[in-house]
Amino acid sequence: FLLTATLDAEAAPPINLEGEWQVRLISCLPTESECLKKRTDETQTVHAPMNLHEKFPWFFGEAEYTRTFDHKARNNKEQPEPDVLILGSIGSIDQTYLNEIFIQREGIFDAGAVVSAWNKVRVYNLPTGALKPGKNMLRIRVTVLDFKAGMHAGPLKLGHAPELLPAAIGYQYLREYLFFGSPILTIVMILVLLITAKYWQRDEGNHYLILASAGYLLH
Repeated sequence: FLLTATLDAEAAPPINLEGEWQVRLISCLPTESECLKKRTDETQTVHAPMNLHEKFPWFFGEAEYTRTFDHKARNNKEQPEPDVLILGSIGSIDQTYLNEIFIQREGIFDAGAVVSAWNKVRVYNLPTGALKPGKNMLRIRVTVLDFKAGMHAGPLKLGHAPELLPAAIGYQYLREYLFFGSPILTIVMILVLLITAKYWQRDEGNHYLILASAGYLLH
């Protein structure tokens, strides 16, 4: 990554998409009575990244973010165009469009399955021709199911892959892996192993506990 970043040192800086976005609360989940009472069709301005519940703590349902930004075409044909869109973490599900061209989605919400992707870092490759010189519009359809709502964490950037991907990998590791599941269980098992070893008693239960802990750590 360092070598690639050095070779592309002349690439233009990424476009920062943090700041004001327009948000429309489209619909509420049928079970959310408070949301059904308070929701309006009015388009409002919010800052992003920000947990949408800071402004609408009662909202669980479908919303839509929009933002327009300027892009200047590269004068140097050898200088690459931005090809990666990073939208941080979005709670809980998103479908992302650039100039009404579908980019990608994360999470599932339909009659057959519900998969929340509130902690997943969105790193989307842009299709050829999606980004245009001049005015561009991002539209993100969001389904809020969790307490981390909407575009709740950055970075929000559009740029060249070699410059953006190293940092994105770090965010992905921290949010999607480090504080979830296996690492937490590993820490617990290490503590159990240490406590068992310190207060060792020669009975059958301790033998099984030591073997289970060592087997899990090996796995």
